[in-house]
Amino acid sequence: MDYPKILLGAAVVALTVTAGSARAADMFEPPMIEPLMPVEYGSNWYLRGDIGYKAYTDPSGSYSSLGTGLIGFYDTSLDDSWLIGAGFGYRFNPWFRTDLTVDYEFPSDFTGKAPCFVCGFPGYSTESAKISAWTVLANAYLDLGTWQGITPYVGAGIGGSYVKVADYVGLNPPLVFPIATMGATESKWNLAWAAMAGVSYDVTPNWTLDLNYRYLSLGDVQTTDQVGGLIDIKDIAAHEVRLGVRFWID
Repeated sequence: MDYPKILLGAAVVALTVTAGSARAADMFEPPMIEPLMPVEYGSNWYLRGDIGYKAYTDPSGSYSSLGTGLIGFYDTSLDDSWLIGAGFGYRFNPWFRTDLTVDYEFPSDFTGKAPCFVCGFPGYSTESAKISAWTVLANAYLDLGTWQGITPYVGAGIGGSYVKVADYVGLNPPLVFPIATMGATESKWNLAWAAMAGVSYDVTPNWTLDLNYRYLSLGDVQTTDQVGGLIDIKDIAAHEVRLGVRFWID
């Protein structure tokens, strides 16, 4: 027998079977499936609450009637006041979020002077009232990155303000003839807008402190006196410093 040829043939067959088995194993090897990452639902929603101190800018004011025409006020001012607010929001990504807020602006004292040439000395009447407001704003924010839990941001908002004027009194000089012009309690919806900048700090994964500045434009409000004269207070706006907290919902 030709043993060398037999052994060579057996070796060729063994190699062929081994290679075919390897190719078959490669062919039927199950694909690698990457594990699914868990998705968090609701973790980007938050509730917020705020308190703040507001410094009003000086508004403009005027009185008009058929008998006197238009009389512009001067030395007008609105005293500083306080606000409280609440809202809810959603964070779309680490850079962008939005929220809807409702704020109550506590009553502030309005004062001004109206020229009164028939009143004698000192030649003006003293105007006063109390002005308060509700604001509803849709806000958008750009978060500028986070370092050690601290996140600076800028934002803007637009919505409506419900401005109320009450206890209006226009008092002529008492040394001449003390006549008080009384205004009715009136309220009005206006377009409101805001611009803000602030910084937040993550106390825990669920609680964030927020300190911010906001400029808020509230619009105007009118009231009428006993004889149908119109008192118009315009350009009501304020600089605000607010301290708030956000609660992130798991």
